[in-house]
Amino acid sequence: MTTPKHTPGPWAGREYDENWHIIVREGKEEIVVAIANNSGIEDRETMLANARLIAAAPDLLDILEEIVIIQCQEHCDYRFTEDQAYHCARSGCDFIDYKKFIASVKGE
Repeated sequence: MTTPKHTPGPWAGREYDENWHIIVREGKEEIVVAIANNSGIEDRETMLANARLIAAAPDLLDILEEIVIIQCQEHCDYRFTEDQAYHCARSGCDFIDYKKFIASVKGE
């Protein structure tokens, strides 16, 4: 796994001015990483659901990476490279689409 380029989690939601700010805490400071606003959304519950999904993104990415690593260890010729990226030496790896998705999300 490589170091993510996004703000590391955990992220949380905090209501502010009728919007939800997605924040990360660094010591006593709160850094806003995204805002889920009610622009175009009539239903407050939809806005809150969007905020919860955004806040869960770093955790979801970590979980997906762990699942892919475990599955590759069990089913493939799995190994780490010098840059700590995980690679499967088996051609036609069943998990290649997941790996590509993870890499795209991480900006690799």
